[in-house]
Parts: sequence; structure tokens; C-alpha cells
Amino acid sequence: MNRRDIAKALTGAATLIALTSCKQRSTPPTAPPTFSASHFQSRLEALRLAYEAKQEHVSATLQPGLAEAALRERCAWFPSRLPDEIVALYGWHDGQPSSPGVEQYPFLFRDCGFTSIRNAENEYKMIMSSYGTQPRLHDLLKHSFPFAAFDAGWLVLTCNERFPGSPYEHSVISVFQNVMLMFYSMDSMVETCIGWVNNTGVLAGLPFIGKSLEDEILERFNPGILALQSHDSL
Repeated sequence: MNRRDIAKALTGAATLIALTSCKQRSTPPTAPPTFSASHFQSRLEALRLAYEAKQEHVSATLQPGLAEAALRERCAWFPSRLPDEIVALYGWHDGQPSSPGVEQYPFLFRDCGFTSIRNAENEYKMIMSSYGTQPRLHDLLKHSFPFAAFDAGWLVLTCNERFPGSPYEHSVISVFQNVMLMFYSMDSMVETCIGWVNNTGVLAGLPFIGKSLEDEILERFNPGILALQSHDSL
């Protein structure tokens, strides 16, 4: 059983911090804020520092960022124009060279590791040769960029088609067993991940956060998303 499977199994067994459950769900935002690359990159830095504070030394293998022109040239294989969020992400750092199962300290967005541009094309091909063969998913996934991956699971950013129920043009979706809205935006993903990392403890020698706390943080930065996740997976 790998690290992620053990951590998921433990999630149902205990709760790190006791919280009142989110019985009253919020509703999705109606007017998403304008994306700011500089703000987004500052929050990615905050996430990096949160990992370092937990003795997860992710900085050692984060690769230097890419200039926009170089990034677009190296992503000529992708059929849509890269949105500002992807340009800002890879302008900050070009992921890590290896998969989370190989990296000693993987830079995770939840349980998927920040993939390099070099590996992104192969991840894209894997998605399209599996989930992308389904007619109802083909067009959505064809125009979704894979920026994080682990064990045949991916986080991708929609680039050309709004995911059902999301108020954002570019949303983060999870491709693992099904296709589900994971975060409303790259901004809300990073804020959620900072909250998760800051509140992660250790159980049986593994990173652990209780399910109630995990959901509370997810809902805090993505109001109403839990209800959408329960009804709108593809």
C-alpha cells in the first residue's frame, strides 16, 4: 500500500482537530475575482514555506521557472492557448523532475505532485488514451492541462470549456476513477492546500488531516463545492 493509500485509509479512522461539521453549505461565488499572476505566485511561495515549516523540504527539487515564450514553445503539443494561470504557475517553478512516488519531498496539490513541463506531455497522452476515449469526456479533457499527477491520477486545469457548476472559466478538476470538480480555480486550490498543510499532523508516521477538517478547509475557500462534488462528477 503506498503513502497516499495509507493516508486515505487513516482519514476515516480519526480526526486531528474537532470541528463543527459544515451542515449549512455555502453557495458558489457569482463574481469570481480577476486573476493576478503576482498574487498567485506569492501564494505559491506561501505554500512552499508551509511545506518547509513541516520539514518537507520541497524547495531542493523545484526547478527554475520558465519564461512565457519558452513555455508556449515547449507546449506546442497542447491544442488550446495556455491560460494565464498555467503561465504564472510554470513561471514560478517548472515543477519537480520526478513523480511523487520518487521524490523524497513531493510538492503536492492535495495528493498529486507538481509535474514538470517535460513530463506534462506524457501525462496528457495518458489521460487522452484512457479517460479521453470516452465521448462525453473527450472535448473537456482534450483542452485541459495536466499540471499535477500521481499513480494514474491527475489534476488538470480546464482551458476551453467551463466545468458544469463552476463559476470560473478555468477550474481545477480531478481525473481519478471519475472526473470531478476539485477546486473552483488555481487561486482557491493554493489557498486550500496552504490550509491543509498548515493543519496537517502525523498519524502512524504519515501526514494526516481528519476528514472533517479537510472538508471544512475545502469549503472555506471553495464555498458550495462539496454539494457540487456530490452531484456533478462526470
